[in-house]
Amino acid sequence: MVRAVPEPALSPLERAAMDAASARDARISGTQRRAHGVVHTPVAICRFVVEQLEVALKNAGLSEGLGTEKLTIVDPACGTGLFFASLLTRVDPERVALIGFDTDADAIEGAKATFDGLTVDWRTGDALEGPLMGDGPLAILGNPPWSSRSATKTEYSEQTLEVFRRDGAGARLQERKLGVLSDAYVRFFAWVHAAFVGRPGAFCLVANGSFIDGPVHRGMRGALASRFSLTVTDLGGSSLVARDAAADDNVFGVRPAVSVVAGARGQTGVRYVRLFGTRHEKLAALSSPLAHEPVKSEAPSHDFSPIVGAPFPAAWQGLDALVAFHGEGVQTNRDAVVVDASRDDLLGRMQALALNLALPAVEAAEVAKSHYDPERARKAVRNALASDPTGEGWIRPLAYRPYDERHVVVLPELCHRPRRALAESIDRSEFSLVTVRKDRGGRGWNHFFATRLLPDNCLLSARSSCRARAFPTHLASGEPNLSELGASWTDALGGGPSLFFYAAAFLAASAYRSRFEGALLRDYPRLPPPGPWASLVVEAGRRVVFACIDGPAGDGPTIGHWDLGLPSACGAALEGAKDAIESALNFIG
Repeated sequence: MVRAVPEPALSPLERAAMDAASARDARISGTQRRAHGVVHTPVAICRFVVEQLEVALKNAGLSEGLGTEKLTIVDPACGTGLFFASLLTRVDPERVALIGFDTDADAIEGAKATFDGLTVDWRTGDALEGPLMGDGPLAILGNPPWSSRSATKTEYSEQTLEVFRRDGAGARLQERKLGVLSDAYVRFFAWVHAAFVGRPGAFCLVANGSFIDGPVHRGMRGALASRFSLTVTDLGGSSLVARDAAADDNVFGVRPAVSVVAGARGQTGVRYVRLFGTRHEKLAALSSPLAHEPVKSEAPSHDFSPIVGAPFPAAWQGLDALVAFHGEGVQTNRDAVVVDASRDDLLGRMQALALNLALPAVEAAEVAKSHYDPERARKAVRNALASDPTGEGWIRPLAYRPYDERHVVVLPELCHRPRRALAESIDRSEFSLVTVRKDRGGRGWNHFFATRLLPDNCLLSARSSCRARAFPTHLASGEPNLSELGASWTDALGGGPSLFFYAAAFLAASAYRSRFEGALLRDYPRLPPPGPWASLVVEAGRRVVFACIDGPAGDGPTIGHWDLGLPSACGAALEGAKDAIESALNFIG
């Protein structure tokens, strides 16, 4: 039975704003809601944001908080005015100046009707079009869009966003997926960051919680932490991560985690709390004092949440820094069509698709999407069959799940991300190590495997925040897949693929996993420079790699988030790795 979430007793203005929001929902389609990031905020969260903003203003030196004379309060994506309605339950509207932006003219008209008789500067348009003018005390609150497809890319937002794309020293972040910083909610944070240059005040925003510990968001965190004293309330609830048994509902019913972030201008420091439980329990908790704890937020990652357990020592190097190339596994977006355990069945399915036969096996290939054209895919399959009827060049083996080898069609018109560069490297490699960059889930870190095949991006987990990344031993050119640093380590370890064996031993060993689990959940695994114990570790890693590759499935621990057994031969290899790594870690200290 679903337990109803009681709303607090509403003021007439809050009730009117909620009714206007409901009417707005009825007018727009689900597609519009997703495109513009329209999510109406529960009153319990609106009130919590107002309370957090009051505290932040006082921390910023404005002792009267929301009652500060000549305070300008801005909601950059106000919708029908839910936040202003909660704000005005405790603020004299004659004492402050209210400004509400929204790109939806109907929402603004609804807000005007709701707040009839009250002085609010309603502005139809995109707040991100330009700077927020003025020089008096400022407060910003709200729940701006989170959508990655929202029409928020303006010249001004690109300018303000640039600081988030750089580290504390001003160097551009070297990230392949820097595009995640273009999400609408990140742009609004950048707009807020710019609004307080030389201006006193504070902000409090509801936001996608991904930025709290996302590796690519480290420049964003560093910039915010250098300008504001931050209070982060992590409401969790992500459906994109693997969970343990504890209840962790989403307070909005959206897929990403939810957070509330307050910032006071003129101070620095980060405080954090994480709420677990049902939606009812989380919203109820917001009406009581929360125990935010200080977080040591430092370069280079500037984490906003504490790392459980030991951090990696500064001298240790990320696996990504030791190789020249690594890549995420295949993402088909239509496994039912392009993946099969039987190569012959898969080839027959492609023949049916080329002939435009109406079969259940190819139904998913007939669904057009923004990035997929069924007719273009059918034409590509016809051409492939004409030039290569047996599929030797476009159907290849796939490490689909641990010890579940299948075949996949790698035509880009049909397979969303066939990872051609990775496939070419794997063809020249002895094997690949497979691990992940991070895992926001609540389960243990078991994210290691070794394979000779092209991996699926769900090889270790079906969760989108925990995709498999392959580290082949060689590049497509046939050269060893080593950075300059990796080459020097390889020389010290004995040449050949010794660096990959060395890494495998650490990643497989429970002693390493248990000591650094919190750090492993945040970014790529890191390894110690080779020491006098290194030859033992390399040999242990060699046994682990080939036990993973060669052994049949049996009883044993999980791999990634899949409750599958490791081969019996791998059990003994893991014990060997455990012993070698324990010796190494004891030596390192």
